[in-house]
Amino acid sequence: MPKKKHRETPEEQAARFEAAVREMIAAGELSPTEADASMERAMQGVARLREGWFEGESDPENPT
Repeated sequence: MPKKKHRETPEEQAARFEAAVREMIAAGELSPTEADASMERAMQGVARLREGWFEGESDPENPT
């Protein structure tokens, strides 16, 4: 029988994520300015998809 997985609380998950990001920045694998630019591009894409959804498009990437 498989073991029960430990469910993280949102706070635990956020703390684990922040620690991983700090480690990546310290190792030079992630640049805070590049991460901010990437996040901004991703959020613009999400905003574009949401606008299409609110306008009634079923698939904003492939409107028919």
